[in-house]
Amino acid sequence: MTATVESRLMPSLWCKRMDPVDVVSEHVRVTTEESDRVAATIPSEMRVQYQETSPSATLDIFGTDLPNDSPIFVYLSGGYWQELCGAISSYPVMPMYQNGIVSVIPNYGRAPKVTMSDIGEEIISLGQWLVQFAQKRKCRSIVLSGHSAGGHLCATLMSSPWFDSLTEEERSLFRGMFLLGACLDLTDIPKTSINDPLRLTESEVRKFSPLQDHNLKRARQNSAKMQTFLIYGQNDAPGLIDQGRKYAEALKELSPHWMRIPERDHFNLVEHLADPDYVVTKLILTTLKGQSNESSR
Repeated sequence: MTATVESRLMPSLWCKRMDPVDVVSEHVRVTTEESDRVAATIPSEMRVQYQETSPSATLDIFGTDLPNDSPIFVYLSGGYWQELCGAISSYPVMPMYQNGIVSVIPNYGRAPKVTMSDIGEEIISLGQWLVQFAQKRKCRSIVLSGHSAGGHLCATLMSSPWFDSLTEEERSLFRGMFLLGACLDLTDIPKTSINDPLRLTESEVRKFSPLQDHNLKRARQNSAKMQTFLIYGQNDAPGLIDQGRKYAEALKELSPHWMRIPERDHFNLVEHLADPDYVVTKLILTTLKGQSNESSR
């Protein structure tokens, strides 16, 4: 295809397994089915409010029967800040639970009901909640992960003034970050139909683009003691892949892990997180369990 600004940012157009409409509907089916299975079988606390002023700012906690000091896995869903939701995004949880890891699956507001600035405020509230949750449980290991727009929000949290203001002890709780098919630059979004519900302003593009210099400066400082993984499918949108490469290069002094997974696209890159033998699942488990062992020494 002839790549345009919009097509380079549209993952469904680059999938080789099925057509663009079908791959999205199949993604929703697969993630919903596994999320329903997780909700029906794993002890949980559902719809916990993490920001009182936003009804959409809720999260689900899975593994409530595990020891308080268990490592914490956080997974933020994608959907270009306008689709999907936390309720169908607990599909990575089963392998975590089977390995003694508590999972937190947040929901956040979606455009057009909220703006990017609103979502940014919710994610800061989520960060505050996670720190308090971990401290209350005497847990010393949080790994953040996010898919697509969710990966963007993880990176945004790491480069926020809020994270910059944390004490060294609070920062040390965050041991790893997995950015999966992440969007890391909002500069071209206003040129596409993705922006129709978002209505990004120029100031929002600058503030919430992890690849902006001022955000990279904070990311270098705030991510120095955590492992950062940038993982994309072989058949992901080229615009997103390019952003991931640039982010990895910008943080090269921190030795981030850059990966392209063969025969995976934007969607099955994360659908397979329910499989304990999947290479990405194994990486997450190794990071969490390794950090847990380190914390217990």
